[in-house]
Amino acid sequence: VLYPGNARLFQNAEQLMAGGDMQFNRAFSLHAGVGFIELRHGAQEFTGFPATRTRFIYSVSPTFRFGRSVQLILGSSRQYWAYTPKAISEEIYVDEASGTLVLNPTSRTRIAIGGYHREVRPGFIIANPINPTQTSIYNIHGNGATLTATQTIVQRERGYIEIGYDGMAFGYTHPKGVGTTTTPAEYILNTGVFTPSFYQRHAGMFHSSLKVTKFLTWDVHGSAGEQQVHQGGGFSFSSTAGSRLDINLSKKTMFSMGYDYFNAASAAQVLVPNKPAFAYHSSAASAGLNFTF
Repeated sequence: VLYPGNARLFQNAEQLMAGGDMQFNRAFSLHAGVGFIELRHGAQEFTGFPATRTRFIYSVSPTFRFGRSVQLILGSSRQYWAYTPKAISEEIYVDEASGTLVLNPTSRTRIAIGGYHREVRPGFIIANPINPTQTSIYNIHGNGATLTATQTIVQRERGYIEIGYDGMAFGYTHPKGVGTTTTPAEYILNTGVFTPSFYQRHAGMFHSSLKVTKFLTWDVHGSAGEQQVHQGGGFSFSSTAGSRLDINLSKKTMFSMGYDYFNAASAAQVLVPNKPAFAYHSSAASAGLNFTF
């Protein structure tokens, strides 16, 4: 598709998802949601390449409880990673299967150990390093693990404050023969999303919740620590921050709105390790309406 030289392309995405929680008994509950995401790439319609595309998304998560101290949460979902223009135009999505074991040794202590497997689709076209005229489709896979441990240090009738540790490590496969020691594959293969061969982050975190009035609850959370992209690479600073307001419109209806910020390393930090400015900075606003039946 050829565009006029003075044409401007705008990429954006809008997502809508509806779901619910069902408590079958004390030992089993289910969260499920379905929806759609609308991807927009440019303003003009072309044959076989529409400017607006609508795609299906879903999330299913059963929870099994073993007494009061142990939970097993399983998950399956499809989400579109509409974070960058390339990811929007190429409709990059991920199918994820996950599992999390939650332990509550005491009423104020929580430990969550999780793992996941991701399939990044559609496949990416790569050239043969020996014969660049030959191309093939490569599918990226990812595996990751998380560990969160929190302790409630203040607990009152109107709210609480908890602090703790938040850690993660993950990596994605990349085609053999692509990339070198100084220029890793995750920098050459531009997927439009963050898929390093190795990433780890270790951070301290806090979370507080305050019931301002019987109609309004204010939530604040954040974390700060060190991150590393690519094994053997240098560490750099990473942080997150966010806040949410929950407004009770009635006994069975709650409206929520929130804001979240994070900065995370990019593959460019491997090439220029002393330039922490090579990072992703993201701001996200969200809103939701919950009904209890």
